[in-house]
Amino acid sequence: MMLTGKKFLLPVLLSCLLLLLCGCSRQEKSDGLTVVASFYPVYIAAANITDGVEGVELVSLTGPQTGCLHDYQLSPQEMIALETADLLLVNGAGMEAFLDKATSAYPDLKVVSASANIELLP
Repeated sequence: MMLTGKKFLLPVLLSCLLLLLCGCSRQEKSDGLTVVASFYPVYIAAANITDGVEGVELVSLTGPQTGCLHDYQLSPQEMIALETADLLLVNGAGMEAFLDKATSAYPDLKVVSASANIELLP
């Protein structure tokens, strides 16, 4: 009876190991430029600029229905998007405080603020 249990246990363990290894694959970087927009309005503005530009992949970090960004938390998939990005396009002016820790985790990631050098209204 113990032998039957081992015969059953081995395929189950191998299946679990296989599933675990499938989840460990990394996303490969594309040959072009991957631009990640911090939230949907920035994504729409960038899409109007990059429309038809060959080799540019534009990704929105958050969905179009995302609510208040002041208490937003990144998901693991969004962190992977930042890891594979060449450029992070943000609104700036303190809008994306949720990205502070994430961008410090990727010091080589270029961050471009759309509000840089613009005098903000009081």
